[in-house]
Amino acid sequence: MDKLKFVDKEGIEISKFSHKLLLVLIIGILLIGSVASLPIYVKPLDGSALPSVPLFWGRNLQRSTSFDYVFNFTTSIDCTGVVLSNSSTIVTENDGVGFGEVKK
Repeated sequence: MDKLKFVDKEGIEISKFSHKLLLVLIIGILLIGSVASLPIYVKPLDGSALPSVPLFWGRNLQRSTSFDYVFNFTTSIDCTGVVLSNSSTIVTENDGVGFGEVKK
């Protein structure tokens, strides 16, 4: 008895690899569309450094401080065409690092 074969409309046999590839693509598309949040890591610095000092030298981390952020995701480099905007309050911990999420 012959095995079950999958053929297209021209009668050409479709391999199992093609089916697996199609299944992987469909699952991948569904997973990409289901991403609900983007993790954000911030490490805010104060403005205590002199203008001639490189960015991180002489600046202090903002420990245990609350910051309000607005994250705008745009379609162009000049920040026009906002596709997602999210306002978040992030509180830094004792090490000066804060974590948050941008949710769609």
